[in-house]
Amino acid sequence: MACWIVTLQGGPKRTTQAAVALNDKIYAFGSCWCTEPAETFGVHVLNTIDYRWQRVPTRLFQPNPSQQFIDDSGQIYEPYGESPVHRVGHSVVEYKGKIYLWGGFCHEIGVLCSKMYCFDPEERTWSVIPCASGEATGREKHTAVVFNDMMIVYGGSEDQQPR
Repeated sequence: MACWIVTLQGGPKRTTQAAVALNDKIYAFGSCWCTEPAETFGVHVLNTIDYRWQRVPTRLFQPNPSQQFIDDSGQIYEPYGESPVHRVGHSVVEYKGKIYLWGGFCHEIGVLCSKMYCFDPEERTWSVIPCASGEATGREKHTAVVFNDMMIVYGGSEDQQPR
């Protein structure tokens, strides 16, 4: 069987992250098993054309509209919106050019996460998506897929035993 190996530099040094492909990029989201400070939680993007990683700057709060972030290539971003807290066991899916993140367990506050977040890769913004039938019970270590116009979450754990 044929195989190939590509060694990449500069990627995220994290475990238990969730990833999704969109066009020619792979977006990797979070985890809390790292030594980096909380404000670095966010999105890492692998460009599959040049195989280079880039961190997308996000914040855990609403920044000042005049505040800008400059990445390693000199590109300027103005991220807005509530960013998800660190978590493990979450899932992400892509739907119509947007990325949806749900669930997971936040060790920092000791709870299962139940908010649905939407990340817009073009605008590099986060938004919270309200659940039409009320907020769902948090869940971790699950699987999610898009079917028609729904994110279907399957399996996982709802217990809140110490980790």
